[in-house]
Amino acid sequence: MATSTCHQTKGVSSMELRHLRYFLAVAEEQSFTRAAEKLLIAQPPLSFQIKQLEREIGVKLFVRSGRGISLTRAGVALKEGATKIMSLAAGTVEAARKVGRGEAGQLDVGVVGSAAYTRIPFAIGKFRQTHPDVSLRLWELSTPKQIELLLDSKLDVAIVRSSSITFAGVKTNVLVNEPFVAAVPRKHPLARVKKAKPALLANENFIVYPRDERPGLYVQVLKICEQAGFEPRIVQQSSQIPTILSLVAAGLGIAIVPASVLNTPWKGVIPLPLVTSYRSEIAVAALQSCDNPAAKPFLQSLLE
Repeated sequence: MATSTCHQTKGVSSMELRHLRYFLAVAEEQSFTRAAEKLLIAQPPLSFQIKQLEREIGVKLFVRSGRGISLTRAGVALKEGATKIMSLAAGTVEAARKVGRGEAGQLDVGVVGSAAYTRIPFAIGKFRQTHPDVSLRLWELSTPKQIELLLDSKLDVAIVRSSSITFAGVKTNVLVNEPFVAAVPRKHPLARVKKAKPALLANENFIVYPRDERPGLYVQVLKICEQAGFEPRIVQQSSQIPTILSLVAAGLGIAIVPASVLNTPWKGVIPLPLVTSYRSEIAVAALQSCDNPAAKPFLQSLLE
């Protein structure tokens, strides 16, 4: 009994999909001649393959008579299973092809929270529509954390608030280039000003981004003030745009923010355009060695 089990296991393991395809053709056509024509092979090799399959399985699959051929009970059972196997194999192959073409699979993307105020969410939404079989996982992370994970290949793409990423092997493209504005309380005297030089902000209390979480924006705000000849009086820090704007609306101070942040009106806050050469950039970064096929069409969607 043990010997028989071993023999059957060996036979099944050596069976090829080609054998099942030949078997199904003969079973469906009920004729070796018609099956050979369908498969575009000669009849003798087909007959040989079927006999080889019967030897490996250890049972007869066809009853041969002068009137033609028909399936044995074992053949009927094999046909049912073989049909499922071939269907599964075809689906598996197509799934692999879709992943290889970037039409399926998983894509991990880091994104800074402030990107939500720009056109970037619409580009991401467009990608979801055109690539519904890609499992897109978005991670809201600071720029330093994104770069860390990107270099560790734990992120496929990083959408960051800086284009000055100079790590070897990382390619960046600017997605958004925008001016800075001052967010001031609605009842503040500066709220009536059309445009201002940063020097007008010298005596104001500042709400800024934490240097360790938003280093790019933090440094740029300091440089804007430094260029205007003063050091900002920082009274509060927050990494969250809604928190910053809420503090401004409450009259705790002003904040220098990317213009897109105030594209949507915020209750109690007025945007004051600033006369400065500094601009805020959002860039997309990816490893040049990235082997995720879905990254390429995603990047194209962002850059269009």
